[in-house]
Amino acid sequence: MAVIRTIRPTDLVALAAFDGRSFPNMALARGRLGGNHSFAVTVGTILEQWIISENRHTVVAMGGLAIHGLASAKHRKGRSVWEVDSLVVANGSDAENVALPLLEEVVRHAGQSGVRTLLLRLEQDNPVLMVARRSGFTPYQHETLLRGRGRLDSSDETPEPPGRRTRLKADDLPLFRLYCDIAPTPIRAVEGMTLNEWKDHQDTAAGRVREYVWSEADRCWGWLQVAAAGGHGELRVLCIPETEDRLVALIGFGLARLGKNGQVLVLVPDYQSVQARVLTDRFAFEAAGRYVTLTKQLSVRVGQLRTVPAGARLASGSSGL
Repeated sequence: MAVIRTIRPTDLVALAAFDGRSFPNMALARGRLGGNHSFAVTVGTILEQWIISENRHTVVAMGGLAIHGLASAKHRKGRSVWEVDSLVVANGSDAENVALPLLEEVVRHAGQSGVRTLLLRLEQDNPVLMVARRSGFTPYQHETLLRGRGRLDSSDETPEPPGRRTRLKADDLPLFRLYCDIAPTPIRAVEGMTLNEWKDHQDTAAGRVREYVWSEADRCWGWLQVAAAGGHGELRVLCIPETEDRLVALIGFGLARLGKNGQVLVLVPDYQSVQARVLTDRFAFEAAGRYVTLTKQLSVRVGQLRTVPAGARLASGSSGL
């Protein structure tokens, strides 16, 4: 029976046996999408990311002097939201019997650390999905990864709408309102019902990142994030109303900013179906993956305390003070 515990510096000897080897990583944070899902173990990575890192917690499954699995979680923009970004089971180990206690230990430590929300993204057909559900995770969002190419120019039959500018710090509240107009209530219940919760939930794109907003009549109606790293690009788009012309304009503008970058990735939630259709029909993007994100809520949302007239209490069936 493997012992599940926090990683220690003394584990370097056992981990060194894996140095340079790769294992499938079942936890798919955004930065791992679209590429090789292998998990390369190196002593340098162990020291930097798992043992001395202050924004990550790592647990291992130890059997004697051998490591049977590893799981790690790191916080997103705010420390109240963590995401499991590594879930690895060594070759020859029982994936279910190792993954379940690893996830349960991550949940336990997150709860002790005051984390409000724990997230885990998996491939939709990954059998560990049932293991995650047994450890208390609940699916809340399905996404499709679309892959396409950059563009050499910004010419398109749909002209760019006016009102574009670079995103400012003061745009946090307008963008939160834009998000609330687009995301269904069950999604917002996980990702943020308030501005501060939503900000904590944001994950950081890798590489060079540029952000733009479009507004009219003092209201933000469009947001675009363009990220480029390692010869590939990524777009994130919010637009309301989700009309085809506006989406074509914003996506075309973003692809032009990426230029000659190789592949371009866009992760589209199911509730943004018009965006998915525009990317496939107008820009020849193709599906490259299907994912489900699960959440484990570690705090209970309570209503705000407030006073009410005594008559209201009596009317509700109370016997009085």
